[in-house]
Amino acid sequence: MSAATPVDGVARLPHTSVWWDGVVAPERPVLEGDRDCDVAVVGAGITGLTTALLAARAGYSVCVIDQAQVAHGTSGHTTGKVTSQHHLTYGRLVATHGRSGARIYADSMEAAKERVADLAEGIACDLERVPAYLFASGAGQRTLLELEERAARAAGLPMVLEEQAPLPFETYGALRLDDQLQLHAVRYLLGLAERVEEAGGVIRCGTRATGVVERPEGCVVRTEHGNLRADHVVVATLLPFLDRGLHFARMQPSRSHVVTARVRDGLPTGMLQGASPRGRSFRSVRFGEETLLMALGQSHRTGEATETDHHTRLAEYVARHWPVDAFVHRWSAQDFMPDDGIPYIGTISPRSERVHVATGLKKWGLTGGTLAAMLITDAIVGQPNPWARLFSASRFSPISGGLEMAAGNGRVAFHFVADRLRERPDRRLEELAPGEGAIVSLGGRKVAGHRDADGVLHAVDARCTHLGCQVRWNALETSWDCPCHGSRFTPDGDVIDGPATSPLTRHRPDQG
Repeated sequence: MSAATPVDGVARLPHTSVWWDGVVAPERPVLEGDRDCDVAVVGAGITGLTTALLAARAGYSVCVIDQAQVAHGTSGHTTGKVTSQHHLTYGRLVATHGRSGARIYADSMEAAKERVADLAEGIACDLERVPAYLFASGAGQRTLLELEERAARAAGLPMVLEEQAPLPFETYGALRLDDQLQLHAVRYLLGLAERVEEAGGVIRCGTRATGVVERPEGCVVRTEHGNLRADHVVVATLLPFLDRGLHFARMQPSRSHVVTARVRDGLPTGMLQGASPRGRSFRSVRFGEETLLMALGQSHRTGEATETDHHTRLAEYVARHWPVDAFVHRWSAQDFMPDDGIPYIGTISPRSERVHVATGLKKWGLTGGTLAAMLITDAIVGQPNPWARLFSASRFSPISGGLEMAAGNGRVAFHFVADRLRERPDRRLEELAPGEGAIVSLGGRKVAGHRDADGVLHAVDARCTHLGCQVRWNALETSWDCPCHGSRFTPDGDVIDGPATSPLTRHRPDQG
């Protein structure tokens, strides 16, 4: 029998991001009763906290609420990169929005990056300025890099095409963009939260928003613990839990997976991302007294994974190219990819004047979320912003995003019908093995069933509470995931990620 390798233990690592390992954060209390404020912010991640800080510093009273705690969502599970190099973005923008649109995107993201640098001053978050690279893994991708270089330089970004990326394997060129940022995501967000409170803002956690009423005279955010009355509401919840903007139909949910490793040499000196559609990315990250390699990859549409060993597959790739002593962390994260490649930032619909959203940050949330905070704060203050139109949350782009939207909604229609026919329960709930989840039968009813590691059975409705698609078991993260719009639920049916706002109905396992 061959000797065990570092890869063998990856699946047994706790599912915890490097940012939360060893970090103890203060827990904020729940909202108690009704409260009045100028700006109510739903979501205590990068977008919500930055908006709250900018609004508070502009003289507005602010209250932030979150269903969990500060930075416990996607913002606390990023790779900590703050950059204007967003994969193959600028070539597409020049084709769909012209050079002026590409320049607006570049200027705004650079401004957001520098705003992060300003806000990070005095926060112990390991902020570093490093180059970002977009590298080609095959000869065909080299042509894409050449096109992207021309488009990016026309947009004002001084990208340079180099022959080889600083990686321990062959590449076919790499686009370098200097003066980008990387940081410790959670420490940065916890620092922002402290500054929000220092500026007079209030943060209340363990408080789920259940609805927003908008009237000409103001808004009301309804929660399980009381109501927030505000002049403006900012919905910063990854995907708006309000369907009135139909953003769930204009984006595709995507999950990515991350590992960190202790390697003997070959640590990256910058932030590197592959140019292929599912390209892996790498960076170095400080962890205590050492520096680890971080690798991200194995991206897939939420609820459609055909594998359950994403972290192991990613670790195998790392071990082929670096001398690994051990893998240290594994985790996953979700974001939404806008059909036209541009985040949605602004009022939630053409009829709205007081409810603002930011979504579709396409896995560049630290940069895009900061930009969203800048644009939304300008809108609240009444300051015109020349970048706002490009990112409008109520835009519709039939030329740049129509095909992607049609394809995405076609997949939704397929899942809505086919999954119900294909995944008919041929087993009973009590037949599940420990750790297993499946669509099963309970008393003649189709349910989503799971037997946990202790042998306890759980059964919930199999239909997502958003629009009724059938959920699928995610064995890697022990959750029920909806393949239509990316909602996720615990084995007991509680909401993890929206757009769903209601839990899956629970059933007693002894009902069968």
